[in-house]
Amino acid sequence: MLLNSIFPAVFIALSLFTRSTISTPVSPATRQLNPPTPPTLHHVFSGDVNLTPSIISIPGPFGVRVSGGFTGGSLTDYQHNAFATVVADQGAENGIVDGNSNLHIDARITIQFADNKYAYMQFQGVGILSQENHFFVKIEADTSSTYASLNGMFLIGHSIIANGVLSFDIFSPTQPTW
Repeated sequence: MLLNSIFPAVFIALSLFTRSTISTPVSPATRQLNPPTPPTLHHVFSGDVNLTPSIISIPGPFGVRVSGGFTGGSLTDYQHNAFATVVADQGAENGIVDGNSNLHIDARITIQFADNKYAYMQFQGVGILSQENHFFVKIEADTSSTYASLNGMFLIGHSIIANGVLSFDIFSPTQPTW
């Protein structure tokens, strides 16, 4: 009975509150006068990952799937300190090269931090094989690691593959602090 008498009042209060706090979309004319500001990005880390000597290409209905592995590598943090190594043979790069020569990246790497804890990294994005690629990164780090704050960071990056090495730089709107 109490719930029946309180619910309408709570519903009305929430309706009024949400209506007064939701912002109105900006009109195109206003946007032209005040263009959106891109977010500030902070360098978080960089890496150089050694690739397996051969990449397998498999033609399929969506394009040519490319697949390769990782044999090792190292990562340096935003202060240029070595903070992780790539665990060999624990991940793979897969992607599809579509009819327009776009590489749709889907790669996974396991890393070991300097504190001996592990993390899983997943890269997804788009680019062109052997040219600069852009992607976002998802990290699942051991929660007891010094670097566990990476779990809650939005990360984006760019990379290039040259001479059997995948080199990348990772950025975030959040300043790293470890």
